[in-house]
Amino acid sequence: MKIRVYPRGADNPYVDNFFGFANKKGLWHKDNSIVKLIFNTDVLHIQWPEAWRWGDAIERLRMVFYFVLLPVWKVLFQIKVINTVHNLRPHDTTSWFAKRLYVWTLKNCDGFVHLTDTGKKQFLDIYPWAKKKQHTTIPHPDYRSQLSCVGNEDARKKLDLPTGQVRVVYFGHVKPYKGVERLIKAFVNAKVPAETGSLWVGGNASDEMKEVLISLANGHSNITLELNYINDTDLEMQVKAADWVVLPYFSGLNSGVAVYSLSCGARALVPDTEVMHELDDLTGGGSFEYFTNDNFSDVLVSLFSKTTRGMTRDVNLQKLDRELIGSKYLEFIKRVVC
Repeated sequence: MKIRVYPRGADNPYVDNFFGFANKKGLWHKDNSIVKLIFNTDVLHIQWPEAWRWGDAIERLRMVFYFVLLPVWKVLFQIKVINTVHNLRPHDTTSWFAKRLYVWTLKNCDGFVHLTDTGKKQFLDIYPWAKKKQHTTIPHPDYRSQLSCVGNEDARKKLDLPTGQVRVVYFGHVKPYKGVERLIKAFVNAKVPAETGSLWVGGNASDEMKEVLISLANGHSNITLELNYINDTDLEMQVKAADWVVLPYFSGLNSGVAVYSLSCGARALVPDTEVMHELDDLTGGGSFEYFTNDNFSDVLVSLFSKTTRGMTRDVNLQKLDRELIGSKYLEFIKRVVC
């Protein structure tokens, strides 16, 4: 059996992590070749249906052609199609065509992988027709296998952070719906002294977004912006050195950022949603502080008065174990194929 993933996610640690078990079994084939996606596949696993928008003009046309004719390829070549539900609708677009193609692609899937039961319920509420498809809930795997043994204190020394300074970190793609602009505004308005706290923001951003964030942070020495790709080693040091990782999102169904933070032993400030509560409960509870859109600034400010460094307990990542999740995934694939 051949499993091909689109997009294959060479720069996304989640994809390598989730499919690591299948890779060990020789089932995952890392190739985005459109020919192989059609002619040499048993299972096509689409991670992000909107990914066709990320390429250049020629790549977009090729992938639109592929997805529009997805039901034809399925019949001709007996392909089964799986989708991991990372979000309920495409982000960062108001295009009628993009939204229609998104739903069209979902309707041509044979099965869906949900990262939480709560997310599954939300998905089926929006797309009731999907109840006729096959579903499974498989949590986002932890990242321990991709991390070094460096701890919080060593990471802080490496970054030369003052002992009493509370370090707040944001990482990931910098997009409007992720609320990075309001994070910086709230930090600036709080007038946090450098000896008390600092903010680090890392991740790819558009030129327009860079201008906005740089302007907001201008003149504040305790705000560091690295608005580009962050390599794995540097990212690990920043997160392990953090007192808090902040997810200032306005919307979002799931978060690999939260799982990565837990894997690094960092506490997180997250949206007060059922999805986040489910993840916290799954890992033993007590790792997250919660905010609503109305009280985000107040909760952020309160982090700088918390004196306990690091986790107050051991995070239970047993249910996020990569091997366990990999075996559950292959069981689901076999069910869909058969």
